[in-house]
Amino acid sequence: MSLPNQTTKSHTPAIIASCLLLLTALTDSHVVPAIAPQIASGLNTSKTLIAFSISAYAVAAATIAITLAKYSAKVVISRWLLVATGIFVLAAIITASSPHPAIFFIGRTIGGFAGGLISALTISGIANAADYGTRGKQMSGVAVCYLLAPVLGVPLGTFIVSLSTWRVVFLLTLMAALTSGVLSYFYPLPNALANKPH
Repeated sequence: MSLPNQTTKSHTPAIIASCLLLLTALTDSHVVPAIAPQIASGLNTSKTLIAFSISAYAVAAATIAITLAKYSAKVVISRWLLVATGIFVLAAIITASSPHPAIFFIGRTIGGFAGGLISALTISGIANAADYGTRGKQMSGVAVCYLLAPVLGVPLGTFIVSLSTWRVVFLLTLMAALTSGVLSYFYPLPNALANKPH
């Protein structure tokens, strides 16, 4: 049985910070389906268009994740995770302030690209942060994020909308992304494997 080495332990704050960022992005992806009627009503559009924005988000996220996998060796994870956070925050601002369905659609598509980047970079970065003996344990944090996101996204979205408007949901998403992004800045994930095999 392999015990975590000092390198893995030293990256624990970075892993927690990146998992919080990942959870924010994943929760955001589950919010819109829960509050689609309110968004459609607020933008004077059909629920069908809002449904299309959900598909656009998913396609954008998958596209950027696949593209990143191809060029992963050239990517500086800590730097690009901050870039992805910035794009995600911009997307949340566009979405929250969108005066027209088309602007909302654009905001969600940009958010999908950013969310896909955050997801792929976090998985890669956490894998780099853990030595080979403890990598599975460290990656369990990613699994927890994926399991928690739908559980949090749907009830939180509907609860917030019941108290305020759908725009507040994305403002809170923005604040969560900024907070976890700042944590990721101070506790960056490594860009190289923690323990390469000989």
